Amino acid sequence: MTSPIEARKPLRVVAWSTGTVGRHAIAGIDARPDLELVGVWVSNPDKDGRDAGRLAAHDGSGCDG
Repeated sequence: MTSPIEARKPLRVVAWSTGTVGRHAIAGIDARPDLELVGVWVSNPDKDGRDAGRLAAHDGSGCDG
């Protein structure tokens, strides 16, 4: 038997920012099967086009590399 969460399509969401809170939000979204990360807003041009998973694992030491 499938749970109600598994039976529904995931809710499509966008993460706003990739700083301290944003990185945790991305990781939290990734951990939930009922959510689908479809975009990430970034203010730092060095992060534009980067993989959201890499941004979530960012260590806080400057630009993700």
